[in-house]
Amino acid sequence: MGVGTRLRELREGQNLTQDELAQKARIARNTVARIEQGRLSPSADTLEKLADGLGVEPGALFPKKASASPSEAAKFANDAEEFYAEFANLYNHLPEQPVQSDLDRIEDKLNIHATYFFRFLDDLSERGITDELARHLEGGGLLVGEERRLYDLLRATLTKALPSCTDWLVEQSRRYDQAPGDNVVYIDRQRERYAKKLAA
Repeated sequence: MGVGTRLRELREGQNLTQDELAQKARIARNTVARIEQGRLSPSADTLEKLADGLGVEPGALFPKKASASPSEAAKFANDAEEFYAEFANLYNHLPEQPVQSDLDRIEDKLNIHATYFFRFLDDLSERGITDELARHLEGGGLLVGEERRLYDLLRATLTKALPSCTDWLVEQSRRYDQAPGDNVVYIDRQRERYAKKLAA
């Protein structure tokens, strides 16, 4: 459950329409609708206005169950380690003098790995785990054990292993006077989006 679902629960619990909440919070009705639909991530200012409009603390807008249990965290950390290893292995076996067919093959392989990795991140996000990790660190908390390992592996994949592969493909594409493939551009955008989300 995300912020949008939680917002709708609180709004409906007070028998408010989206228009009524928007008026109380002094924001556009479209903003309320987009947040509830999961199409807009609210800023800190918007969260405060919504909380004020609902008469609750801003923390009430976050899902109640977000953190993983120790056994879940260990499983997720093991999965994250495998993803990191896949990207690192791909990078470590890149050819020194690639030909065009090498670039196509490597881009295809990178796209497959990235697709599964982003699905994994989406699953963590839907469970509220990535948000909880970032919020905990942002609030000055200290992650320990498997949650710390999970966070470190996700950050290492998003800021080191995965960009090493995409940067190599971009650089090699330039050697052939061509733009990087659409897959590479998409992967890098997704990677940046998640890296920012996990930044603390």
